[in-house]
Amino acid sequence: MGSVPAIILAFVIVIPAAIAVIRFRYVLPSFRPFLWFIWVGLLSECLNVLLPAYTGSNALNSNIYVLVEGLLLLVIFYHWSFQTRQSRNWYIAGAVLFTIIWALDNLYLHSPNRFNSIYRIIYSLVIVFLAVNQMNREIYHERGAIFRNATFLICTVFVFYYCYRVIFEVFYLYNFGLGRNFYLNLYTILIVINFISNLVYTLAVIWIPTKLRFTLPY
Repeated sequence: MGSVPAIILAFVIVIPAAIAVIRFRYVLPSFRPFLWFIWVGLLSECLNVLLPAYTGSNALNSNIYVLVEGLLLLVIFYHWSFQTRQSRNWYIAGAVLFTIIWALDNLYLHSPNRFNSIYRIIYSLVIVFLAVNQMNREIYHERGAIFRNATFLICTVFVFYYCYRVIFEVFYLYNFGLGRNFYLNLYTILIVINFISNLVYTLAVIWIPTKLRFTLPY
């Protein structure tokens, strides 16, 4: 897939990002970290287009983005959890662990100016685990149409996207000598999955529940 079609597919994220701006004030506070997740993703896509013209590579931006993304995802799942002191400690520990692994992968074992896979594989596996756990919780508690449940939709995307991300990064980490076309096809699939993910995010942003409005009785 050429660079121009890839850029066009990537920038479909503009749609959920724009809707998120309109709905931000009205949605439940527990979903606001997800809206920040969308906006950070859009910012990263913009930098991915602009930086190669000036630096020749977007590797540094990509490596910084996956750390921010991983930490934001932990915040998202914390806000969807029961938010006990114990769960807060677990998520803080997860954030510390993410940061340490990222630093080892990008500052000690490898250069931050190249695409590194160890941290990406580990945080993707953690996100898949959290997403599956959250999906089970939503199925248990949902009394309406589950596919109109914004949390369930988002977690479904997380499972498919980050499962494939693990596969993609494993092939990138271990050079199996499968040829350039194989890796191009692997990357093309990632672009298409990212495109579909952003379309589903659009529905999720639309279906995020709004804050309850209380009125005083006469």
